[in-house]
Order: sequence, then structure tokens, then C-alpha cells
Amino acid sequence: MKKLVKLFVFVLFVAVPLFAQGADSVANAAPAAATVTSERAAVPAANVDATAELKAEIALRDSLMAVQQNACSVEKDSLRNAIEMERVKSANWEQSYNTVKKDNETCAKFLSTTYEASEKSKAKAEDERKSAAMMSTSSFIGGLGLGMLIMWLIID
Repeated sequence: MKKLVKLFVFVLFVAVPLFAQGADSVANAAPAAATVTSERAAVPAANVDATAELKAEIALRDSLMAVQQNACSVEKDSLRNAIEMERVKSANWEQSYNTVKKDNETCAKFLSTTYEASEKSKAKAEDERKSAAMMSTSSFIGGLGLGMLIMWLIID
């Protein structure tokens, strides 16, 4: 858009002097009517110079427009390539993210399974310890009770 505005301003600055030159020649035509015979020989030379200058100016504008068009097409191709590269990168990042997410879920599952197994083994060890303590306590109390019974039978 900026390039189009610049091109318009350029054309405007180039065209205004040409139109002003044409207006000057029209304004000068009235006083020149008095001296038509002396200037008739100079008018075709001026027209040829103006025509050649106009053709040169048009050729210059055409070449500038061609250069601008080439630059725009190169920039457009560059932007298309950049968009395609970003699309490929995005797909790659999405695939990487999905892989990491899947690995994270797998690790979380294994961690929770390991934690539960560890808690179960701790609980089982605690139960075994309690049951061993209970057995030894009940064995001691049973022996004490049996000893007292034997003592009572002996003493009696």
C-alpha cells in the first residue's frame, strides 16, 4: 500500500509539471498569435522536444513500475516461503508437544503406580511388624498365664 502511495506521489509530481507546461503553452498562445509567423518554425521543434520528453518520461515510469512489480513479486514469494516455513515449524512444535504430553502422562501413571506400590509395601511391613509384636506379646502373656496356673497347682 505504501509503495502504491509513493508511486502515486511520484506520478503526481511528474505529471503536474507536464500539465503546467501545457497550460503555459496555452496561456502563451494568445500573445503568440500576434507573432505567429516568426514562431511557426519554432513550434514544431518544441512539439518534437515535448513529445520526446513525454516519451522518455513514460519510458522512465514504465521501467520504475516494472522494477516495483518485480520487487513486489519477490517480496510476495519471500512472504509465502516464510508462511510455509512457519506452518512447518508449527506442525513440528505441535508434534513435539503431543509427544512430550504423552510421555508426561505415561511417567505420571508409572509414578502413581510406583507410589501406590510403595505405600502398600509400607503398610504391609507395618502390619507384619504389628502382627509380630502381637504374637510375641500374646506368647509372653500365654506363658505367664501357664506359669501361674502351674504355680497355683503346685502350691495348692
